[in-house]
Amino acid sequence: MADSVLENKIDFTLPTSWESCTERQLVLFFNLMASVDPSKMYCPGEIKTRFLLAVNGLSVVGRNDDGNWIFEKKLTKAQRRDYGGRHKVFFQIKASKLAEIQSHIDFFDRPAAYPVRPQCFGRKTSALPADLSGVSLEQFIVCDNLYQGYLQTQDESLIIELAQTLYRCSAKRVTPAMTMAVFFWFMSLKLHFSARWPEFFRQVQDPDALAPAVPDIQGAIDSQLRALTGGDPTKERAVLDLDCHRAFTELNAKAREYREIKQQTKS
Repeated sequence: MADSVLENKIDFTLPTSWESCTERQLVLFFNLMASVDPSKMYCPGEIKTRFLLAVNGLSVVGRNDDGNWIFEKKLTKAQRRDYGGRHKVFFQIKASKLAEIQSHIDFFDRPAAYPVRPQCFGRKTSALPADLSGVSLEQFIVCDNLYQGYLQTQDESLIIELAQTLYRCSAKRVTPAMTMAVFFWFMSLKLHFSARWPEFFRQVQDPDALAPAVPDIQGAIDSQLRALTGGDPTKERAVLDLDCHRAFTELNAKAREYREIKQQTKS
């Protein structure tokens, strides 16, 4: 840094929510998540710091005697004109200021309010719609069984199979970053569905739990499927082939009717 100029100002560019993340930023975040050494304690702050630096094209140089962080930024041809033709510049920033900036991406600590995911992870991978619109009820049940099974057993083969289904790809195309994205995607999807169809996805939440209880989709479907088919087993296939959103709307209405009738009989 002997011949370099230390700049005092840097403009950070960051997303403000899961929904505002670009495709590149989502892929970057899940690659960072997948790079965490499983033998070490997970540190959300470290992931967010690495994300912040990568998105803004910065690399860490070190800290000065005042404890401020020193970062290096390589400049594009367009940016060089603003810095006297230099190819790279150095910035310093206080640790407290860095923490303040990092707080703008604290949304990464929580599931997305609306399901989001990268559209693809390389060639020959293409994700289903984020909210699974157009996906059949039967296919959703298969996906949910894989997700529930993974939660209960931590069997990697189940989350890999779920990734194959959601990204319509072969097992050899599945990467650790993709399985991480699928886990976050399906978690936010379930929470979104629970909010959109609360009667059907009704759940008993433990106030001391760290995360919302996971609805038992299969059990709920088994209890409501007969109501949708009117007791006619020949109609079951047609119900399973329904767009899952349409099916959940009907199941939600049936669940509400059942709850209201049950309340009336108690009064």
